Amino acid sequence: MFYFFKKKKLKEYTWKEVAEHNNEKSCWLYIDRNVYDVTSFLPRHPGGKDMILLMAGRDCTDLFIAYHPFTERPREVLKKFQIGVLKGDTEFGRYKADSGFYKTVRQRVGKYFVDNKLDYKVTFVLKKKANKYAKNIHT
Repeated sequence: MFYFFKKKKLKEYTWKEVAEHNNEKSCWLYIDRNVYDVTSFLPRHPGGKDMILLMAGRDCTDLFIAYHPFTERPREVLKKFQIGVLKGDTEFGRYKADSGFYKTVRQRVGKYFVDNKLDYKVTFVLKKKANKYAKNIHT
């Protein structure tokens, strides 16, 4: 027996409606025109809630891609928080979509980290600490 389930139609929101949810009590954002209510995720975000709150109520597409370059896991996590899609214009214009160059570079750099058994998160943190240490020595 086959069961066919109709895909639930997602609610549509304008960027102005999303923008109203810009704090810790109600935190929405949109990525690639998909609207997410991430309020309950704030305390569990590995990068800390402040990273999300900085962009609460806004378009986080570019920031999301930049901060999650080598894994699709964050996109999988986001799926359960989707509440709708963006309708109409965005608050600001969008850059031209990636032609594939950035994706290719990301994949190659990610492969470099895997091939050399490096954790890109640790490498980034260590570099920040080294830079801070170097500044303290020279002051």
